[in-house]
Amino acid sequence: MNDFKYADKQKYLDFIEDYSNASNAATGSKVDANANVEKKTIATLEGETYKKEAIAINRLAMQQRITELYGRELADKYIEDLETHRIYRHDETANIIAA
Repeated sequence: MNDFKYADKQKYLDFIEDYSNASNAATGSKVDANANVEKKTIATLEGETYKKEAIAINRLAMQQRITELYGRELADKYIEDLETHRIYRHDETANIIAA
């Protein structure tokens, strides 16, 4: 099965199956177990499916902006602090609005 054209997307199918089998939305989430949803629905599944990518995109955008304003060293420290949970950024999955 690894020779299918889109085999690299299997992780998404695996996530959808795991989420569907979870007892609730919070236990189904691989990224945000504190998800503020009561019930699992197709809408909550859609929101959860690409959360890792959304977080990565937002972190890259912030890292680039911090580098532009304050230098690479601080930007790298920001990412390190997020990844080690020294700091917490509320709702990293929100869409970035360019200023």
